[in-house]
Amino acid sequence: MNVNMSWRRASRALAMSAVLVLSMAAVDGAPPRYFKMKSVQVIDKGGFAKPTPAMDVLVPSDWTFEGGVQWANRGCFADLAAVTFKTTSPDGKIVIEAFPSFSWQAVDNPSVQRYLIAENQEGLKVGLKPCPVFGPVPAADVLRKRVIPQLRPGKEIAAMDTSADLDRAIKTRVAAIQAQQSKSGQPVQVRADAARARLKYDLDGAPVEEWIIGVSMAQASPSGDGHGGHRLDCRAIMLMSMRAPAGQLEANEKLFDAVRGSIQVEPDWQRQYLAIVSQLSAAQNQQRAARDQIRAKFQQDEIAAINGVVANSQAGANQAVAGESQIIRGVETYRDPGTGKQYELDSKYGNAWMGNGNQVILSDDPNLNPSSVAPGSWTPMEHVQAQP
Repeated sequence: MNVNMSWRRASRALAMSAVLVLSMAAVDGAPPRYFKMKSVQVIDKGGFAKPTPAMDVLVPSDWTFEGGVQWANRGCFADLAAVTFKTTSPDGKIVIEAFPSFSWQAVDNPSVQRYLIAENQEGLKVGLKPCPVFGPVPAADVLRKRVIPQLRPGKEIAAMDTSADLDRAIKTRVAAIQAQQSKSGQPVQVRADAARARLKYDLDGAPVEEWIIGVSMAQASPSGDGHGGHRLDCRAIMLMSMRAPAGQLEANEKLFDAVRGSIQVEPDWQRQYLAIVSQLSAAQNQQRAARDQIRAKFQQDEIAAINGVVANSQAGANQAVAGESQIIRGVETYRDPGTGKQYELDSKYGNAWMGNGNQVILSDDPNLNPSSVAPGSWTPMEHVQAQP
């Protein structure tokens, strides 16, 4: 997904054993708080010839974890596979979930826009779910109008704001993607924003609160319509939630961010997935060429514009999926001075130590003595200038 694969392999190896120190401030002489994390995987059991790891994530070592991949026609080809997971604290009171991304499309050429809508209407006649056609939507509206009504029907939104860490990570990654595209000569523009909804309701007779976060991303690329038009591939990504007893969300926010920041899509799974998406898109374009009954509804001078857009549709969709992978991460790069290896770690802590083989300690306290948290020999890791 346009991310250096050697860094991904290194970070997955590193994730096998980690300690995340969330607060070094002692309270009434109590020892510092920290979380021991374990590396888990979401396995795709039915998409390919054999079960294939689709996603890696770090969760607290004593929490339960379940995840899966469901393949179905959800409209846009980029949404063919729905990846989800859920992890729960031992007492069942804190739950973190990840929900599937979803897509929609738009073009700024009215003729092509009408064509895509007509194509969706024809597909509905034979039971095909359409790839929705409308423009970019702010993240708050994505949550308010689509995500929460579907995932938490009947639950009212108590507040809508944004996560400062997530918003900052998104802006940094979008700037990096833009810089990368500029260097490669690919005229692609990316914009994204984040939102966070707070829900309050009763569950099993007890008051709970829940954050649901989401990012809305729009990636614009030349449509190839011969008139300077653009195609917009839009996605709602980073859809996650954390539920906790009323009044305990903020106390667990860093844990939520740590789990979110550790998510990595497996490159081998992604490669196979995008190959299937490409094949489906190619078949769709062949069908488009044969549907004269739809094209006859448009003026002949508009046919060339339609041909240009559909010919470029797959590149736009793949770029949007790649952009999602980069925005979703919220990491920064460190180097092990002993080996020279580089690792992508959660960006919120600012300090990291390597030791005991493949273990790492992350902390927001630069004066932490890592041996006080975990016995062993620890070496400070070096910050590396981030690359897109």
